[in-house]
Amino acid sequence: MESKKTTLKWLLPSVSHTVVILIVILPAFCSANEVNCSQSDQPSLLVALSPAFNLRAIRPVENQRTYTNVSVYFTLYGILGVDEKSQLLVTYIWLVYWWRNEFISWDPDQCGSDRIALPKEKFWVPDIVINEFMEENKAPSVPYVYLFNDGKVRNGFPVRVVSSCNLNIYTFPFDTQKCSLTFNSY
Repeated sequence: MESKKTTLKWLLPSVSHTVVILIVILPAFCSANEVNCSQSDQPSLLVALSPAFNLRAIRPVENQRTYTNVSVYFTLYGILGVDEKSQLLVTYIWLVYWWRNEFISWDPDQCGSDRIALPKEKFWVPDIVINEFMEENKAPSVPYVYLFNDGKVRNGFPVRVVSSCNLNIYTFPFDTQKCSLTFNSY
Protein backbone atom coordinates (compact mmCIF):
# COMPACT_ATOMS: atom_id res chain seq x y z
CA MET A 1 0.00 0.00 0.00
CA GLU A 2 2.90 2.36 0.78
CA SER A 3 4.30 1.97 -2.73
CA LYS A 4 1.06 3.23 -4.33
CA LYS A 5 1.12 6.41 -2.24
CA THR A 6 4.74 6.99 -3.10
CA THR A 7 4.01 6.42 -6.81
CA LEU A 8 1.08 8.86 -6.72
CA LYS A 9 3.18 11.54 -5.01
CA TRP A 10 5.84 11.09 -7.67
CA LEU A 11 3.33 11.03 -10.55
CA LEU A 12 1.32 14.11 -9.61
CA PRO A 13 4.13 16.68 -9.95
CA SER A 14 5.12 15.30 -13.38
CA VAL A 15 1.49 15.33 -14.58
CA SER A 16 0.98 18.90 -13.39
CA HIS A 17 4.13 20.01 -15.26
CA THR A 18 2.84 18.32 -18.42
CA VAL A 19 -0.55 20.04 -18.09
CA VAL A 20 1.13 23.42 -17.60
CA ILE A 21 3.34 22.87 -20.65
CA LEU A 22 0.33 21.88 -22.78
CA ILE A 23 -1.64 24.91 -21.63
CA VAL A 24 1.24 27.21 -22.53
CA ILE A 25 2.31 25.62 -25.84
CA LEU A 26 -1.00 24.42 -27.35
CA PRO A 27 -2.41 27.90 -28.04
CA ALA A 28 0.72 28.69 -30.04
CA PHE A 29 -0.01 25.76 -32.36
CA CYS A 30 -3.74 26.46 -32.63
CA SER A 31 -3.82 30.24 -32.80
CA ALA A 32 -5.01 32.09 -35.86
CA ASN A 33 -2.02 33.30 -37.74
CA GLU A 34 -2.14 35.40 -40.85
CA VAL A 35 -0.57 33.44 -43.66
CA ASN A 36 2.46 35.12 -45.24
CA CYS A 37 3.08 34.30 -48.90
CA SER A 38 6.53 34.50 -50.42
CA GLN A 39 5.09 35.45 -53.83
CA SER A 40 1.78 36.66 -55.17
CA ASP A 41 0.58 33.35 -56.66
CA GLN A 42 -1.46 30.28 -55.67
CA PRO A 43 1.50 27.86 -55.33
CA SER A 44 3.03 30.18 -52.70
CA LEU A 45 -0.35 30.44 -50.98
CA LEU A 46 -0.63 26.65 -50.90
CA VAL A 47 2.82 26.34 -49.30
CA ALA A 48 1.92 29.01 -46.73
CA LEU A 49 -1.35 27.23 -45.86
CA SER A 50 0.24 23.79 -45.38
CA PRO A 51 0.75 24.12 -41.56
CA ALA A 52 -3.03 24.52 -41.17
CA PHE A 53 -3.61 21.16 -42.87
CA ASN A 54 -2.19 19.41 -39.78
CA LEU A 55 -5.16 20.77 -37.77
CA ARG A 56 -7.87 19.11 -39.89
CA ALA A 57 -8.76 16.63 -37.13
CA ILE A 58 -10.03 19.35 -34.78
CA ARG A 59 -12.83 21.87 -35.08
CA PRO A 60 -11.29 25.12 -36.41
CA VAL A 61 -11.81 27.40 -33.42
CA GLU A 62 -9.27 29.03 -31.13
CA ASN A 63 -11.37 28.32 -28.03
CA GLN A 64 -13.05 24.88 -28.04
CA ARG A 65 -15.89 26.28 -25.91
CA THR A 66 -17.11 28.54 -28.71
CA TYR A 67 -19.64 27.40 -31.27
CA THR A 68 -18.93 26.88 -34.94
CA ASN A 69 -21.79 28.45 -36.84
CA VAL A 70 -22.49 26.50 -40.01
CA SER A 71 -24.82 28.13 -42.53
CA VAL A 72 -26.75 25.61 -44.60
CA TYR A 73 -28.76 26.29 -47.71
CA PHE A 74 -29.81 24.28 -50.71
CA THR A 75 -31.35 24.64 -54.15
CA LEU A 76 -34.01 22.12 -55.12
CA TYR A 77 -33.25 21.10 -58.70
CA GLY A 78 -36.02 18.61 -59.11
CA ILE A 79 -38.43 16.08 -57.74
CA LEU A 80 -37.33 12.78 -59.24
CA GLY A 81 -40.11 10.64 -57.89
CA VAL A 82 -42.81 10.01 -55.32
CA ASP A 83 -43.60 6.56 -53.93
CA GLU A 84 -47.01 6.85 -52.28
CA LYS A 85 -47.05 3.28 -51.00
CA SER A 86 -43.64 3.51 -49.29
CA GLN A 87 -44.18 7.18 -48.32
CA LEU A 88 -40.89 8.26 -49.99
CA LEU A 89 -39.93 11.41 -51.85
CA VAL A 90 -36.91 11.43 -54.16
CA THR A 91 -35.36 14.85 -54.80
CA TYR A 92 -32.14 16.22 -56.23
CA ILE A 93 -30.63 19.21 -54.41
CA TRP A 94 -27.44 21.25 -54.42
CA LEU A 95 -26.37 21.59 -50.79
CA VAL A 96 -24.00 24.33 -49.56
CA TYR A 97 -22.33 24.71 -46.16
CA TRP A 98 -20.47 27.84 -44.98
CA TRP A 99 -18.36 28.09 -41.84
CA ARG A 100 -15.29 29.94 -40.61
CA ASN A 101 -11.87 28.41 -39.99
CA GLU A 102 -10.36 30.61 -37.27
CA PHE A 103 -6.85 29.23 -37.89
CA ILE A 104 -6.51 30.77 -41.38
CA SER A 105 -6.46 34.25 -42.90
CA TRP A 106 -4.28 36.02 -45.43
CA ASP A 107 -3.86 39.30 -47.26
CA PRO A 108 -5.24 38.80 -50.80
CA ASP A 109 -2.93 41.48 -52.21
CA GLN A 110 0.17 39.79 -50.81
CA CYS A 111 -0.89 36.26 -51.81
CA GLY A 112 -2.46 37.13 -55.18
CA SER A 113 -5.89 35.60 -54.54
CA ASP A 114 -8.85 36.01 -52.23
CA ARG A 115 -9.82 32.33 -52.45
CA ILE A 116 -8.39 28.95 -53.32
CA ALA A 117 -9.96 25.57 -54.08
CA LEU A 118 -8.39 22.79 -52.03
CA PRO A 119 -9.11 19.09 -51.44
CA LYS A 120 -11.85 18.51 -48.87
CA GLU A 121 -9.76 16.03 -46.88
CA LYS A 122 -7.30 18.77 -45.89
CA PHE A 123 -9.94 20.51 -43.71
CA TRP A 124 -12.35 19.89 -40.91
CA VAL A 125 -15.83 19.46 -42.41
CA PRO A 126 -19.06 19.59 -40.35
CA ASP A 127 -20.90 16.31 -39.78
CA ILE A 128 -24.34 17.44 -40.88
CA VAL A 129 -26.92 14.89 -41.98
CA ILE A 130 -30.55 15.00 -43.12
CA ASN A 131 -32.67 13.18 -40.55
CA GLU A 132 -35.23 11.99 -43.12
CA PHE A 133 -32.63 10.17 -45.27
CA MET A 134 -33.85 6.69 -46.18
CA GLU A 135 -31.10 5.73 -48.67
CA GLU A 136 -27.45 6.45 -49.25
CA ASN A 137 -26.60 9.51 -51.34
CA LYS A 138 -25.87 8.29 -54.89
CA ALA A 139 -24.96 11.69 -56.35
CA PRO A 140 -21.38 12.26 -57.51
CA SER A 141 -19.04 13.66 -54.88
CA VAL A 142 -17.25 17.00 -55.14
CA PRO A 143 -13.68 16.66 -53.84
CA TYR A 144 -12.97 20.37 -53.27
CA VAL A 145 -13.91 23.18 -50.89
CA TYR A 146 -13.30 26.88 -51.39
CA LEU A 147 -11.21 28.61 -48.75
CA PHE A 148 -11.48 32.42 -48.61
CA ASN A 149 -8.90 34.89 -47.29
CA ASP A 150 -10.97 35.71 -44.18
CA GLY A 151 -11.09 32.03 -43.16
CA LYS A 152 -14.56 31.26 -44.51
CA VAL A 153 -14.96 27.84 -46.07
CA ARG A 154 -17.60 26.96 -48.69
CA ASN A 155 -18.50 23.34 -49.31
CA GLY A 156 -21.04 22.76 -52.10
CA PHE A 157 -22.13 19.40 -53.48
CA PRO A 158 -25.08 17.59 -55.08
CA VAL A 159 -27.30 15.28 -53.05
CA ARG A 160 -29.87 12.76 -54.19
CA VAL A 161 -32.24 12.70 -51.25
CA VAL A 162 -34.56 9.76 -50.72
CA SER A 163 -36.54 10.94 -47.73
CA SER A 164 -39.47 9.73 -45.70
CA CYS A 165 -42.54 11.89 -46.09
CA ASN A 166 -46.01 11.50 -44.65
CA LEU A 167 -48.08 11.61 -47.84
CA ASN A 168 -51.80 12.14 -47.34
CA ILE A 169 -53.28 11.34 -50.77
CA TYR A 170 -56.90 10.76 -49.75
CA THR A 171 -58.09 13.99 -51.42
CA PHE A 172 -56.17 13.40 -54.69
CA PRO A 173 -56.04 15.35 -57.07
CA PHE A 174 -56.78 18.25 -54.69
CA ASP A 175 -54.19 17.37 -52.09
CA THR A 176 -51.24 19.43 -50.88
CA GLN A 177 -48.16 17.71 -49.53
CA LYS A 178 -45.59 19.03 -47.06
CA CYS A 179 -42.29 17.21 -46.83
CA SER A 180 -39.59 18.59 -44.57
CA LEU A 181 -35.85 18.11 -44.51
CA THR A 182 -34.28 18.38 -41.06
CA PHE A 183 -30.55 19.12 -40.96
CA ASN A 184 -28.79 17.90 -37.85
CA SER A 185 -25.25 17.43 -36.59
CA TYR A 186 -24.09 14.18 -35.04
